[in-house]
Amino acid sequence: MNAKFFWSDSSPITAILAFCLIALFKDLKIKSIAINYVASLTFGVYLIHEHPMIKFSMIFDKFIFLANTPPLIFIISLIGIVMAIYISCSLIDYVRLLLFN
Repeated sequence: MNAKFFWSDSSPITAILAFCLIALFKDLKIKSIAINYVASLTFGVYLIHEHPMIKFSMIFDKFIFLANTPPLIFIISLIGIVMAIYISCSLIDYVRLLLFN
């Protein structure tokens, strides 16, 4: 069995895990305004950074240079990059919400 069977996006294992996570959190009610606001932008963030034009021209293979950095710098850089992508995509989705609501 190929290792991609366990890691690919279309793997049955991935689908089962996604279903289990949804079942686990479906009845969770969070009363925090901040958390609910950030959560409302999360799907837009996913859609933006997974779009092929964004993913392959701006993200894919752009951070390979980090592989040769010391572990502490790697972790700090990785956290910074993730935060930058999330914040920039959130801002784009926020502008979308302002335009279309």
